[in-house]
Amino acid sequence: MIDAPVAVPVPVAVAVRAGARRRAVAVLAALGALLALGSGLMAWSARPVQAAAPVPPAAPAAVDTPAAVDTAGGGAHAAVRVVDAAPGPALNVSGTGSSSLTVHFRELSGYRRVPAGAARLTLTREGSADLTVPVDMPPGGTVSVIVTGTATLTARVVVDGFTAPGPGRIAVRLIHAAEGVGPVSLVDAAGRRLGNPVGPGTVSSFVTVVPGSGTFGLRRLGATSDLAVIGQLDAPAGDAVGVLLSGGSGDAPVAAGWTVDAHGTPLPPVGPVRTGDIHATGVPLLSIAAFITAIAVVLIAVGVGAVAWSRRPTVIMILCCLVLVACSATGTGTARVGTRHAVNDHTATGGAPAPPVAAASPTMIPVPSASPPAEGTGRESATRPVGLILPGMPAPVPVVPLGLVGGDEQRGIRLPGAADGELATVPDGDTVGWYSGGPAPGEAGSAVLAGHVDLHRAPAVFAGLAGMTPGAEVTVLRADGARLVFTVDRLDAYPKSALPTGILYRPAPLPELRLVTCAGPVEGGTHRDDLIVSLSLRG
Repeated sequence: MIDAPVAVPVPVAVAVRAGARRRAVAVLAALGALLALGSGLMAWSARPVQAAAPVPPAAPAAVDTPAAVDTAGGGAHAAVRVVDAAPGPALNVSGTGSSSLTVHFRELSGYRRVPAGAARLTLTREGSADLTVPVDMPPGGTVSVIVTGTATLTARVVVDGFTAPGPGRIAVRLIHAAEGVGPVSLVDAAGRRLGNPVGPGTVSSFVTVVPGSGTFGLRRLGATSDLAVIGQLDAPAGDAVGVLLSGGSGDAPVAAGWTVDAHGTPLPPVGPVRTGDIHATGVPLLSIAAFITAIAVVLIAVGVGAVAWSRRPTVIMILCCLVLVACSATGTGTARVGTRHAVNDHTATGGAPAPPVAAASPTMIPVPSASPPAEGTGRESATRPVGLILPGMPAPVPVVPLGLVGGDEQRGIRLPGAADGELATVPDGDTVGWYSGGPAPGEAGSAVLAGHVDLHRAPAVFAGLAGMTPGAEVTVLRADGARLVFTVDRLDAYPKSALPTGILYRPAPLPELRLVTCAGPVEGGTHRDDLIVSLSLRG
């Protein structure tokens, strides 16, 4: 026997359907609230974050002059040499390290690494009174002490101020140490004056010339013939050359000669170093968060309307509060992280911020079929760096060669907005890149290593670089098995839009190391500044 269907009273059926509707609306509103909360957290994670903030100096100085050098010592070092332009017996110099120097007439001593700060050099020579010379050794800088005179010695202290001369060129300056000779200029083979004339006891600013591009000479003001002929300056591209004019007293005739003062980079990169998280790459997180928030608000609005229709004011109030929380969570406030540290901040006078970075994906730089690099500086050289150990780091991080964007090297990526000729970017946050177009660590000159400060919203290999202090040690591992220890001399922060590449890739007489990463607040999708940590090889 078949049971007859049981009739459900109409009021009960209506109540069941109403309860189901309310449950569905509640689920819909809860889903909207969760979406709003999630989008708010996404927006918060995409907020602009400022990396360790540099400490502004009391009086900012121009970034391309010796006056910009901080004279605080601490654990920092400098380099000093003596130029003997005083006719007579050999000159003995003490105060430049554990042993004294002996320099002969018309000789330029090699540079010595000494502690930065105030120092006193004592010059002694047979037949002349001793001379004590106070010298202020700038951290990470180089100083020349030029000695002249016969019976009475005199000395002039010059901060060298080496800067990269540009692609395929050398930097040349005149050291005028001759007596009885007026102002003199450097001239080329056609008699054109290069730079301003300088008088006795002074040093000219650097001029750049193409190496091996003809003979050069020194000429007095108003003269039509050379006082001295130098010949061809065939130093390697990127180097700095000093022309010494001496003599003119006693039986020492006026004569000139040149020597390589510092070794540099033949093809220095241009523009900024891009080593921070590119926050505008791909689809911006803030755009995704805004889209999700819009969906969430619509869902919550549907839930609010439905509940309002069912006259549930308590639930309406709760949902409205959720809407307010979601809207406030999608704000983009700025947070500051990191600790204060001793950084020479050149950003105050460095010009406008870098332009916004276009939203695009990084591209790998193609591997070319180029001739092998020159021995001693290329990717396959035995002196190439393969590892780096930073303070507090238990194990070394790998180092890979980097080339130029649009150039002929290629273990790097081209970030959006990067121009040809810039230093390529390290492809990940756990690796450091070495510019293989310049000196290798341990060779005379400035070896440049670049690494990310953050990547994919997480700290990267150089996240702690801004916290380093003068005297801190960094170890470089090379392919030939050498372990080289460098110590920090100074930290400098510059805006990317005005990064002084002439200083970053400058020629140096001794082995130096530059560690570079991003710093400052995020503007236009990337960090505003570049941080340069300068180090010298421990003797």
